[in-house]
Amino acid sequence: MNRIGLPTKDLNLKKIKIFKILERTGILLKVHRSGSVPKIIKTFFSFKNFEDLIWFTRPDRWSFQGLFAVSKLFMKNLNDIKKKRFFSLIFLPRLQEVVFKFRISASYMNLIYKLAKIENKTFVSSIILPFFKSINCSKKECVILIFFLLKIPFQVKYTEWILSEILKISQIRLKCLFLRAFLTKKYKISNKMLDTLVDFFAEKIKCKNIIFLKCYIIFLKNYSCFLCLENKKRLFNLPEKKTIYVKN
Repeated sequence: MNRIGLPTKDLNLKKIKIFKILERTGILLKVHRSGSVPKIIKTFFSFKNFEDLIWFTRPDRWSFQGLFAVSKLFMKNLNDIKKKRFFSLIFLPRLQEVVFKFRISASYMNLIYKLAKIENKTFVSSIILPFFKSINCSKKECVILIFFLLKIPFQVKYTEWILSEILKISQIRLKCLFLRAFLTKKYKISNKMLDTLVDFFAEKIKCKNIIFLKCYIIFLKNYSCFLCLENKKRLFNLPEKKTIYVKN
């Protein structure tokens, strides 16, 4: 007898049945194009380690439409911590596979846009930022991700958090590419965030990198009217006016 009160043979048979059901759901999601998702997936929300159950269905073989349907369902029913786990463990590997192999199509792009519109913060924190923070991220992959950022409308309350996370990235090239995507959209930014951006550009103003210079020009173009005189002097390297007193 086991802890549950069932003999070991019956328990093993039940486990085998569950594994078979999970395998069948994986086969259904592999061929999924439209319609409702298998009902067993709706029971995963109550489990703590739901990702272990999902892995038995082989999410690496799901169709992209099936992945979108499942992820949309999970986003509505999970809390923020579980959403991050789902995105980072299940959705991110599939997106990496698509981006690395450059097999991304218009249908995939539309599905990703829809997901990003539903959850801005989790999409950025668990998908886009890990890409940019990774050392192996190439320029082509950055361009594809920036294309996502330019199309996705982010909420104003998350923009400052995203900008602060961007400034923490160590590589200047990736940082400037990411910043450029946000600065072109002319989001409303507080004075505190403007000061931090001015500090960043003032420190690296002697940098001759083309990507940095483009980002710097876009910042001046879109936000120079909101800067005070001190910040403008720092950015343009203007000398301070010296007052000359003339004796009568």
